[in-house]
Amino acid sequence: MFKGIGDPWIRTTAFSGTTANAQRMMVLGLLSFELTAESESKESQKFNSEGTLVTASRVKGSTSYSFTLSYNEIDWGNLGFALNQFPRSASAVTIPTLKYGTVPAAAPYTITDADISDTNVSVVITKSGAWGQAGQALVVGGNGSGSVAVSGTTLTFNAAQAGASVAYLAYASSSYNAQDYGGPTGGATWGSFEFWGTIFIPTLTSGTKIYIPEASISEDPTITIDDGVPTVEVVCGMNTPAGWDKPFRILNLDTATA
Repeated sequence: MFKGIGDPWIRTTAFSGTTANAQRMMVLGLLSFELTAESESKESQKFNSEGTLVTASRVKGSTSYSFTLSYNEIDWGNLGFALNQFPRSASAVTIPTLKYGTVPAAAPYTITDADISDTNVSVVITKSGAWGQAGQALVVGGNGSGSVAVSGTTLTFNAAQAGASVAYLAYASSSYNAQDYGGPTGGATWGSFEFWGTIFIPTLTSGTKIYIPEASISEDPTITIDDGVPTVEVVCGMNTPAGWDKPFRILNLDTATA
């Protein structure tokens, strides 16, 4: 049986530079490691003495290998790995804030917020009542029922919306600097990388080392956010190096001598 896998790490192999120090690495906090082989067989057939077509011989055909890295402890780095990207520094990013408020029950029917922008604001009712149905978007720039006027940092509602629970978008700044994934082109990707990990086997004191020299992410992950503990699965393809029979190597540490 296998006990588990320890100290798994990956490092790029295709970044520019001629030394290992030019590459980027990450230590993975894995929930599971799965190595998969999919083989196809080749068969020849012939008729037997009863006229039935039977298999005459069968040999193994092509085999494709992949491995899946699964984890459910998410940080900024391994989120990027799942998305096959390194963090990028973005500038002048507009990040709106969703805020909530209640229209006063008596005049003046206003909400003032220093983060409101009179050039870019939207307002919606969040709770049904005499003022309208939940989900109803108010018309910005008017003064009739169902409308809201905006001047500078103040929203002025119609008396028909007195007491309404509303939500609005606030733009305190349109020039945030932040790291990001996705978005515009030009971000650095993991590309080709190597994988190392220690596989612990109860019958081996020191366990084994598994080495995959040529790997790359082959599928976009499914990311689920709910009340449970979702697992992110990163499916990776493997290439077989020249002169190798298989795209991985497993070393018995109990037999390793300096």
